Amino acid sequence: MPLSPSRSSTSKDSLPRESLSEPSLGKSGFTQTYLSFPPKEVTAISIQEWLTIGFCATLPFKLSFTYLFLIPALLFFWFNAYQGVVTIKKEWLRLHYRLIFFIIYAGISACAGLNPFKSLQSLGTLSLLSTTCFLIAWYVQRYGFVSLLLPFLGFQAIGSINTLLTYGSHGSIPQIFLGDLTQAGQLAIGLVLGFSCFIDLIIPNPKAINNKFLIWPLLTFALGIFLAFFSEPPLFTFVVPIFVLIVIRQLWVIIGSSSICQKLIALLALFLPLIALGLILNLKRGPWLGTWAGITIILMIRRPRFLPTYLALTGLVILFLNPISNRLGSTIEHFFIPGGRSVIWFIGWNLIQQFPLGIGWKNSPVLREFSYLIPPELTHFHNNLINLTVETGVLGAALYIWWIGSVCKSATNKNRLTADSTDRIQCSEVDNSTGSEIVRNDRYAWLGVIPPLLAWQIAGLFEYNIGDKEVILAIYIVIGLAYALTKTDSRNFKDA
Repeated sequence: MPLSPSRSSTSKDSLPRESLSEPSLGKSGFTQTYLSFPPKEVTAISIQEWLTIGFCATLPFKLSFTYLFLIPALLFFWFNAYQGVVTIKKEWLRLHYRLIFFIIYAGISACAGLNPFKSLQSLGTLSLLSTTCFLIAWYVQRYGFVSLLLPFLGFQAIGSINTLLTYGSHGSIPQIFLGDLTQAGQLAIGLVLGFSCFIDLIIPNPKAINNKFLIWPLLTFALGIFLAFFSEPPLFTFVVPIFVLIVIRQLWVIIGSSSICQKLIALLALFLPLIALGLILNLKRGPWLGTWAGITIILMIRRPRFLPTYLALTGLVILFLNPISNRLGSTIEHFFIPGGRSVIWFIGWNLIQQFPLGIGWKNSPVLREFSYLIPPELTHFHNNLINLTVETGVLGAALYIWWIGSVCKSATNKNRLTADSTDRIQCSEVDNSTGSEIVRNDRYAWLGVIPPLLAWQIAGLFEYNIGDKEVILAIYIVIGLAYALTKTDSRNFKDA
């Protein structure tokens, strides 16, 4: 996945004078220039950009904090669009209107549902939040994806450390980030997305890889598994400082790296094992399967020779890491327990037959009226397709699938070499006055979109993660990237 998708070219005069420096050819073979971000001048655009970064950073933390950044960012975005300062590309609208069709149809069918007011209110919220895709697409085409990806993955890594300390201390240290299920769904998306970017960085820059970039993070991962699953309280207090020192050592490696490319590789090498650690500790099988499938696809396409090793390691972990093998071994038993998914899915199938137009968006808690065995906390059908079909009917589910399928199809159409005025490694604009230009390989652009979406939907075979706002907002980041990758006919936009 290219880290800097094609974007509208910005005139040099519209940027701060101090933001541009003379281009130089780095060892990686990419033209390197520097564009200061964010702009030092406070404008409606710069505020919007800061808020967008804040949204990505706080998303792995708490939804209330996320809204403090996202809602103002969207308001600024639409204000700037109204003022003509930013442009919503027609290619984005061509993809997004499928979702609009879904929302309109869901609103119409909700009028005949169980609670029309609740459905219409929730659909209004969905309409607003879905424009996050435009916000992300505009930012990515202007600055590239790295400055959004790093805070998102960084806070996911911090959340994983918090989960590790909670499990390792047997609850003495509280979990202050997301709940286990929501965090696992979000970590699956982040891990696959981050791995795709990591592979995209190291393949064209093999000389930027250093063994110490990988040794310390892998040691961190192994020590984290030991802390969470096998350490007792006295040993925990002894091992935690060692874990912290190893993380600090990796941070020191990052600081001491000689190039931006090396720093990015070292950062991702630190974040990804920590995110994987949090995903494992949450013990959620759907996100496990989705992540495994997403990473498998990336390796099959980009590094097939590593695929047998990856599959072998997966088998060894399942066989010899007891918490994981026990969790997977109890899958059938948990499926058929009283009030479990077998009962919930049976109720869903009956409701689909009785209400072909759906019972109304966000009305799935009605399932508890059909069986006293279903626990009070289970308020949906634990399957995306069943839940969508129950609430919006077959046509509603088909419209939603149409939107996701169109996004995936659009991403796969970017299989070519293109000339661009952006720097893949620095994620900055090249000074075209020097005649420098980057040839960017878009052949694998879809690997930054489809594997994370696949991980999301495979996890959605066992959970209704379309209805989880923390997860769906992470998906809007991925879809925003997909929108940014679409071919644009217009090359002009205005700056503040």
